[in-house]
Amino acid sequence: HRIYRNQTQNPNATAKHNQQQPTDRLTFQQILTETTGGQSSSSLEEVLLTTYVCEWSWLLSTLPESVRVSIGLNWNGEGKSEEEVGCPFQAGTQLLKLSGRHVKIIHPPFSPSAATVNSRGKRGRGMAHSKLLLLKFPTFLRVAITSSNLTREDWEALGQAIWVQDFPRIIDTDHNFNLSEDPKGFRGDLHEFLAQTGFPKEDFETILSSHDFSNCRVWLIPSIPGLHVNRRYGYHRLQDLLASLPPSLVQNLQPFPVVYQSSSVGNLTENWLNEIRSFLDGLKICYPSLSLVKRAQQWTVGHITCRFNAPINLCYQHNLLCGLINEEPTHSKIAIRTNDKGFGWIYSGSHDFSREAWGEAGGSGLEIMNYEVGILMIRDQATVEEMMKSEDLPFVYPQTPEYQGKDAPWQLNHQFPLVFDAVRRLQESGTFPLETNYHWLQFEKEHK
Repeated sequence: HRIYRNQTQNPNATAKHNQQQPTDRLTFQQILTETTGGQSSSSLEEVLLTTYVCEWSWLLSTLPESVRVSIGLNWNGEGKSEEEVGCPFQAGTQLLKLSGRHVKIIHPPFSPSAATVNSRGKRGRGMAHSKLLLLKFPTFLRVAITSSNLTREDWEALGQAIWVQDFPRIIDTDHNFNLSEDPKGFRGDLHEFLAQTGFPKEDFETILSSHDFSNCRVWLIPSIPGLHVNRRYGYHRLQDLLASLPPSLVQNLQPFPVVYQSSSVGNLTENWLNEIRSFLDGLKICYPSLSLVKRAQQWTVGHITCRFNAPINLCYQHNLLCGLINEEPTHSKIAIRTNDKGFGWIYSGSHDFSREAWGEAGGSGLEIMNYEVGILMIRDQATVEEMMKSEDLPFVYPQTPEYQGKDAPWQLNHQFPLVFDAVRRLQESGTFPLETNYHWLQFEKEHK
């Protein structure tokens, strides 16, 4: 009952610069592998995945050829997703042959309200940004919700957050779960999210109904593009769950801040901040500072995945910013509020700190631009006793370090020379393997 981090190695550093990491950090291969009695086996049968970007050659090389693969991923206005797909198409499903095997690709639909204009003006189209792994094994279903895209660099070189739980298969097939019995539980929320994302129901309904989710200890927090009058998505979902916490727990959390660590910070507005801070009082945004990225040196290139688009004066005015302790690029999205005994709550998932991800009040409901998914974990007496008090976080909580002096948030658009110089030095030293710098290659194509 905790959030895990991934094992990372700096692809651009020599062995002496890569420090020993805690042994309980996870690799992508471990998540794909069944472990029984200390023995690992590759018994994976089927995967349903969502991602913003996918490195096809790497992903398919990690999956046994017998595994059935379905992937929902982002696509642009021209109908293209990744160049490797080779067959551009609009929203919908296609069965394509990639690397010699058939892969079902789902391009999620975008409603007109999410694709063009919201009540506060034109903001462009949203993204399919969720990172969900459904892995079917013979005797259980593994569900993982992460901050990681399906690329080697994401899993091996960028700091990520991972929630994972196994749900046993129902042995008596005459008593498979009926979704109508629990439409608002984790299984029902997961069913709704997959359907809204565009997965054909025959791909997931049987899988979900044949596994037992009764021991699930978290709440699902999805975002679906569009205007929503119910409160099932985005920050309304988070707000309502936090409002349902026991009053005694809420009172004990008052002296402690809400720290939201995010790899990207969107174009915030005063009105939207007021909406969020109405239920996340004491909010701090944890984001890498310019001085940290400069100091990181060997890690500088990986920080192109961290984007800051908020008005800096607005952040200073509300004293929002605090720093990270890790020099490695941190792509996780974690919000936490716990007291000195570890009681409280933790969010982890794909939601960056932005209006597009969480939605904003508009018209008669909440307007959301992106597909996102995360989980909310409540830390009470029982769950705290099961685990260590302190999570393996990429920042210090609750005493998060303030920006010092004239330090400012890292802003890629203002620091191109720093990045290009770092790439040049690494190329000259022969320590810049392209196969582990996926995001740099994409960035280079975009800015050629």
